Amino acid sequence: MLAEHFREAHWVKNIERNPRVRVRLGQEQFDATARVLDRERDRATWEMAQRLSNEKYGWGEGLSVEIDRETKGEE
Repeated sequence: MLAEHFREAHWVKNIERNPRVRVRLGQEQFDATARVLDRERDRATWEMAQRLSNEKYGWGEGLSVEIDRETKGEE
């Protein structure tokens, strides 16, 4: 995900305080952990998020945020 307003976005501030999130995609809901990516340490993932956003929406600037679905109990 990309945050257009970088760390000024309220949802980014919330993630920085508590990375545990609940995600809803249509009717599906699941627990996940979110984190703001570091532009240097996470360069490949950061660039992929921007590229995919650019391809789909024609816009790819912003702060990259990764959401990792929790798989506890899933096989």
